[in-house]
Amino acid sequence: MKKLGIIGGMGPLATARLFELIVEMTKSDSDAGHIRTLIDCNPGIPDRTRAILDGGESPVPEIVKTAEGLIDSGAEVLLLACNTSHYYFEEIEAALQKFAVNPTDKNDGIGENTQSVEEMGGSEKNMDREEESKGTEKNSNGEEVTTGGVKLINLIEETGNVLREKGLTRVGVLATRGAVEGKVFEKYLEPMGISVITPDQNGQGTVNSVIYDAVKAGRKLSEELADNYCETCRDLVARGAQALILGCTEIPLAMDAAGLWDKLDDIVFVDTIRVLAQAGIREARGKV
Repeated sequence: MKKLGIIGGMGPLATARLFELIVEMTKSDSDAGHIRTLIDCNPGIPDRTRAILDGGESPVPEIVKTAEGLIDSGAEVLLLACNTSHYYFEEIEAALQKFAVNPTDKNDGIGENTQSVEEMGGSEKNMDREEESKGTEKNSNGEEVTTGGVKLINLIEETGNVLREKGLTRVGVLATRGAVEGKVFEKYLEPMGISVITPDQNGQGTVNSVIYDAVKAGRKLSEELADNYCETCRDLVARGAQALILGCTEIPLAMDAAGLWDKLDDIVFVDTIRVLAQAGIREARGKV
Protein backbone atom coordinates (compact mmCIF):
# COMPACT_ATOMS: atom_id res chain seq x y z
CA MET A 1 0.00 0.00 0.00
CA LYS A 2 1.40 3.40 -0.99
CA LYS A 3 1.71 6.33 1.41
CA LEU A 4 -0.43 9.41 0.80
CA GLY A 5 0.84 12.94 1.23
CA ILE A 6 -1.61 15.85 1.59
CA ILE A 7 -0.37 19.28 0.51
CA GLY A 8 -2.71 21.17 2.80
CA GLY A 9 -3.41 24.48 4.46
CA MET A 10 -5.49 25.87 1.56
CA GLY A 11 -7.44 26.07 3.86
CA PRO A 12 -6.92 24.13 7.09
CA LEU A 13 -10.55 23.03 7.55
CA ALA A 14 -10.66 21.61 4.03
CA THR A 15 -7.41 19.74 4.73
CA ALA A 16 -8.91 18.20 7.87
CA ARG A 17 -12.07 17.24 5.96
CA LEU A 18 -10.03 15.59 3.20
CA PHE A 19 -8.26 13.35 5.70
CA GLU A 20 -11.55 12.60 7.44
CA LEU A 21 -13.06 11.50 4.11
CA ILE A 22 -10.07 9.30 3.30
CA VAL A 23 -10.59 7.49 6.61
CA GLU A 24 -14.37 7.28 6.21
CA MET A 25 -14.21 6.02 2.60
CA THR A 26 -11.46 3.44 3.14
CA LYS A 27 -13.00 0.01 3.49
CA SER A 28 -11.22 -1.70 6.38
CA ASP A 29 -12.20 -3.82 9.35
CA SER A 30 -9.19 -2.74 11.43
CA ASP A 31 -6.79 0.16 12.01
CA ALA A 32 -4.09 -1.72 10.11
CA GLY A 33 -6.12 -1.67 6.91
CA HIS A 34 -6.08 2.11 6.64
CA ILE A 35 -3.67 4.18 4.55
CA ARG A 36 -0.62 5.79 6.07
CA THR A 37 -1.21 9.48 5.40
CA LEU A 38 1.28 12.29 5.82
CA ILE A 39 -0.19 15.79 6.14
CA ASP A 40 1.52 19.15 5.88
CA CYS A 41 -1.13 21.75 6.68
CA ASN A 42 0.80 24.79 5.50
CA PRO A 43 -1.30 27.97 5.83
CA GLY A 44 1.77 29.95 4.77
CA ILE A 45 1.15 29.08 1.10
CA PRO A 46 0.36 32.45 -0.57
CA ASP A 47 -3.22 33.12 -1.63
CA ARG A 48 -3.85 31.59 -5.03
CA THR A 49 -6.53 34.03 -6.22
CA ARG A 50 -4.42 37.04 -5.29
CA ALA A 51 -1.52 35.58 -7.24
CA ILE A 52 -3.59 34.80 -10.34
CA LEU A 53 -5.56 38.05 -10.56
CA ASP A 54 -3.57 40.70 -8.73
CA GLY A 55 0.05 39.77 -9.32
CA GLY A 56 0.55 38.60 -5.75
CA GLU A 57 3.25 36.23 -4.58
CA SER A 58 3.21 32.91 -6.43
CA PRO A 59 2.16 29.95 -4.31
CA VAL A 60 4.26 27.54 -6.38
CA PRO A 61 7.57 27.68 -4.45
CA GLU A 62 5.84 27.02 -1.12
CA ILE A 63 3.65 24.29 -2.59
CA VAL A 64 6.71 22.60 -4.09
CA LYS A 65 8.63 22.95 -0.82
CA THR A 66 5.71 21.35 1.02
CA ALA A 67 5.52 18.53 -1.53
CA GLU A 68 9.25 17.88 -1.28
CA GLY A 69 8.99 17.59 2.48
CA LEU A 70 6.23 15.02 2.12
CA ILE A 71 8.23 13.07 -0.46
CA ASP A 72 11.28 13.14 1.80
CA SER A 73 9.11 11.63 4.53
CA GLY A 74 8.03 8.80 2.24
CA ALA A 75 4.87 10.02 0.46
CA GLU A 76 4.29 8.26 -2.88
CA VAL A 77 0.93 9.80 -3.88
CA LEU A 78 0.41 13.55 -3.45
CA LEU A 79 -2.98 15.22 -3.03
CA LEU A 80 -3.14 18.94 -3.77
CA ALA A 81 -6.05 19.95 -1.55
CA CYS A 82 -7.06 23.11 -3.43
CA ASN A 83 -8.86 23.53 -6.76
CA THR A 84 -7.52 27.02 -7.49
CA SER A 85 -3.91 25.86 -7.12
CA HIS A 86 -4.45 23.69 -10.21
CA TYR A 87 -3.97 26.89 -12.23
CA TYR A 88 -0.29 26.13 -11.56
CA PHE A 89 -0.51 22.35 -11.91
CA GLU A 90 1.97 21.95 -14.77
CA GLU A 91 4.45 24.28 -13.08
CA ILE A 92 4.22 22.30 -9.85
CA GLU A 93 4.45 19.01 -11.74
CA ALA A 94 7.56 20.22 -13.59
CA ALA A 95 9.22 21.34 -10.36
CA LEU A 96 8.65 17.95 -8.77
CA GLN A 97 9.90 16.27 -11.93
CA LYS A 98 13.20 18.13 -11.59
CA PHE A 99 13.37 17.13 -7.95
CA ALA A 100 13.27 13.47 -8.99
CA VAL A 101 16.10 13.75 -11.54
CA ASN A 102 19.74 13.43 -10.50
CA PRO A 103 20.91 17.07 -10.52
CA THR A 104 24.49 16.10 -11.46
CA ASP A 105 23.36 14.78 -14.87
CA LYS A 106 24.23 17.49 -17.44
CA ASN A 107 21.77 16.06 -19.96
CA ASP A 108 18.78 16.09 -17.66
CA GLY A 109 17.25 19.16 -19.27
CA ILE A 110 17.61 21.36 -16.20
CA GLY A 111 20.24 23.56 -17.87
CA GLU A 112 23.06 25.70 -16.56
CA ASN A 113 21.26 26.72 -13.39
CA THR A 114 21.36 23.18 -11.98
CA GLN A 115 21.09 23.23 -8.18
CA SER A 116 22.56 20.93 -5.61
CA VAL A 117 20.32 18.52 -3.72
CA GLU A 118 20.54 20.71 -0.63
CA GLU A 119 19.68 23.88 -2.59
CA MET A 120 16.61 22.15 -4.00
CA GLY A 121 15.39 21.35 -0.50
CA GLY A 122 15.90 17.58 -0.79
CA SER A 123 18.17 15.11 0.95
CA GLU A 124 20.70 12.57 -0.31
CA LYS A 125 18.61 9.79 1.23
CA ASN A 126 15.48 10.97 -0.58
CA MET A 127 17.27 11.42 -3.90
CA ASP A 128 18.64 7.87 -3.70
CA ARG A 129 15.14 6.54 -2.99
CA GLU A 130 13.70 8.53 -5.89
CA GLU A 131 16.42 7.33 -8.30
CA GLU A 132 15.74 3.70 -7.44
CA SER A 133 11.99 3.97 -8.04
CA LYS A 134 11.87 6.17 -11.14
CA GLY A 135 9.38 5.29 -13.85
CA THR A 136 7.42 7.12 -16.53
CA GLU A 137 3.82 8.19 -16.99
CA LYS A 138 1.92 10.74 -19.02
CA ASN A 139 1.65 14.26 -17.61
CA SER A 140 -1.28 16.66 -18.06
CA ASN A 141 -0.13 17.42 -21.62
CA GLY A 142 0.01 13.74 -22.55
CA GLU A 143 3.83 13.73 -22.53
CA GLU A 144 5.93 10.92 -21.05
CA VAL A 145 7.73 12.16 -17.92
CA THR A 146 9.97 10.58 -15.32
CA THR A 147 7.94 10.33 -12.13
CA GLY A 148 10.42 9.13 -9.52
CA GLY A 149 7.67 6.84 -8.29
CA VAL A 150 5.65 9.80 -6.96
CA LYS A 151 2.23 10.65 -8.43
CA LEU A 152 0.68 14.10 -8.14
CA ILE A 153 -3.07 13.71 -8.62
CA ASN A 154 -4.83 16.26 -10.81
CA LEU A 155 -8.05 16.94 -8.94
CA ILE A 156 -9.85 18.62 -11.84
CA GLU A 157 -9.03 15.85 -14.30
CA GLU A 158 -10.32 13.35 -11.73
CA THR A 159 -13.51 15.41 -11.47
CA GLY A 160 -13.83 15.33 -15.26
CA ASN A 161 -13.58 11.54 -15.20
CA VAL A 162 -16.41 11.39 -12.65
CA LEU A 163 -18.55 13.69 -14.81
CA ARG A 164 -17.96 11.55 -17.90
CA GLU A 165 -18.87 8.39 -15.99
CA LYS A 166 -22.17 10.07 -15.10
CA GLY A 167 -22.74 11.11 -18.71
CA LEU A 168 -22.67 14.84 -17.86
CA THR A 169 -21.57 17.28 -20.54
CA ARG A 170 -22.61 20.72 -19.22
CA VAL A 171 -21.83 21.75 -15.66
CA GLY A 172 -21.90 24.81 -13.46
CA VAL A 173 -18.81 25.68 -11.45
CA LEU A 174 -18.81 27.22 -7.98
CA ALA A 175 -15.22 28.25 -7.26
CA THR A 176 -12.95 31.13 -6.30
CA ARG A 177 -12.70 34.15 -8.56
CA GLY A 178 -9.13 33.10 -9.34
CA ALA A 179 -10.22 29.68 -10.58
CA VAL A 180 -13.15 31.14 -12.55
CA GLU A 181 -11.33 34.03 -14.21
CA GLY A 182 -8.23 31.89 -14.66
CA LYS A 183 -10.44 29.36 -16.49
CA VAL A 184 -8.93 26.47 -14.56
CA PHE A 185 -11.95 24.21 -15.07
CA GLU A 186 -12.34 25.01 -18.77
CA LYS A 187 -8.68 24.08 -19.33
CA TYR A 188 -9.18 20.51 -18.17
CA LEU A 189 -12.87 19.84 -18.74
CA GLU A 190 -13.46 21.23 -22.23
CA PRO A 191 -10.96 18.81 -23.86
CA MET A 192 -12.99 16.05 -22.19
CA GLY A 193 -16.14 17.26 -23.96
CA ILE A 194 -17.59 19.01 -20.90
CA SER A 195 -18.71 22.64 -21.15
CA VAL A 196 -18.57 24.99 -18.16
CA ILE A 197 -21.05 27.60 -16.93
CA THR A 198 -19.97 30.11 -14.29
CA PRO A 199 -22.03 32.49 -12.12
CA ASP A 200 -22.82 36.05 -13.17
CA GLN A 201 -21.02 38.89 -11.41
CA ASN A 202 -23.40 38.99 -8.43
CA GLY A 203 -23.39 35.23 -8.13
CA GLN A 204 -19.60 35.09 -8.16
CA GLY A 205 -19.53 37.72 -5.44
CA THR A 206 -21.80 35.48 -3.37
CA VAL A 207 -19.56 32.45 -3.89
CA ASN A 208 -16.49 34.50 -2.90
CA SER A 209 -18.27 35.58 0.30
CA VAL A 210 -19.12 31.96 1.13
CA ILE A 211 -15.47 30.98 0.75
CA TYR A 212 -13.61 33.96 2.21
CA ASP A 213 -16.06 35.76 4.51
CA ALA A 214 -17.56 32.60 5.99
CA VAL A 215 -15.42 29.44 5.98
CA LYS A 216 -11.92 30.92 5.78
CA ALA A 217 -12.91 33.57 8.33
CA GLY A 218 -14.30 30.96 10.73
CA ARG A 219 -17.87 32.29 10.51
CA LYS A 220 -21.19 30.69 9.65
CA LEU A 221 -23.19 31.82 6.65
CA SER A 222 -25.72 34.52 7.41
CA GLU A 223 -29.29 33.78 6.40
CA GLU A 224 -29.02 36.35 3.61
CA LEU A 225 -25.77 34.86 2.26
CA ALA A 226 -27.22 31.35 2.39
CA ASP A 227 -30.28 32.49 0.43
CA ASN A 228 -28.10 34.25 -2.15
CA TYR A 229 -25.97 31.13 -2.52
CA CYS A 230 -29.05 28.98 -3.15
CA GLU A 231 -30.23 31.50 -5.74
CA THR A 232 -26.83 31.35 -7.47
CA CYS A 233 -27.02 27.55 -7.63
CA ARG A 234 -30.53 27.61 -9.07
CA ASP A 235 -29.54 30.23 -11.64
CA LEU A 236 -26.77 27.97 -12.96
CA VAL A 237 -29.24 25.09 -13.30
CA ALA A 238 -31.73 27.38 -15.06
CA ARG A 239 -28.96 28.25 -17.54
CA GLY A 240 -28.53 24.61 -18.46
CA ALA A 241 -26.14 23.08 -15.92
CA GLN A 242 -26.82 19.36 -15.47
CA ALA A 243 -24.81 19.36 -12.24
CA LEU A 244 -22.81 21.81 -10.12
CA ILE A 245 -19.16 21.31 -9.28
CA LEU A 246 -18.24 22.38 -5.77
CA GLY A 247 -14.97 23.71 -7.13
CA CYS A 248 -13.53 25.04 -3.91
CA THR A 249 -12.83 22.69 -1.03
CA GLU A 250 -14.41 25.15 1.43
CA ILE A 251 -17.85 25.21 -0.19
CA PRO A 252 -19.15 21.81 1.01
CA LEU A 253 -18.06 22.80 4.53
CA ALA A 254 -20.23 25.91 4.29
CA MET A 255 -23.16 23.86 2.99
CA ASP A 256 -22.75 21.43 5.89
CA ALA A 257 -22.72 24.22 8.47
CA ALA A 258 -25.73 26.03 6.98
CA GLY A 259 -27.79 22.89 6.31
CA LEU A 260 -28.09 23.70 2.62
CA TRP A 261 -27.98 20.17 1.22
CA ASP A 262 -31.64 19.59 2.05
CA LYS A 263 -32.67 22.96 0.59
CA LEU A 264 -30.92 22.09 -2.66
CA ASP A 265 -31.65 18.37 -2.77
CA ASP A 266 -33.08 18.61 -6.29
CA ILE A 267 -29.68 19.66 -7.67
CA VAL A 268 -26.85 17.25 -8.52
CA PHE A 269 -23.58 18.33 -6.87
CA VAL A 270 -20.09 16.96 -7.51
CA ASP A 271 -17.95 17.50 -4.42
CA THR A 272 -14.31 17.79 -5.52
CA ILE A 273 -12.87 17.12 -2.07
CA ARG A 274 -14.72 13.80 -2.05
CA VAL A 275 -13.44 13.07 -5.58
CA LEU A 276 -9.89 13.76 -4.38
CA ALA A 277 -10.28 11.45 -1.38
CA GLN A 278 -11.56 8.67 -3.64
CA ALA A 279 -8.67 9.15 -6.09
CA GLY A 280 -6.14 9.07 -3.27
CA ILE A 281 -7.55 5.82 -1.91
CA ARG A 282 -7.52 4.26 -5.39
CA GLU A 283 -3.91 5.22 -6.04
CA ALA A 284 -2.75 4.10 -2.58
CA ARG A 285 -4.61 0.79 -2.43
CA GLY A 286 -5.30 -0.02 -6.07
CA LYS A 287 -9.01 0.05 -5.23
CA VAL A 288 -11.58 2.22 -3.38
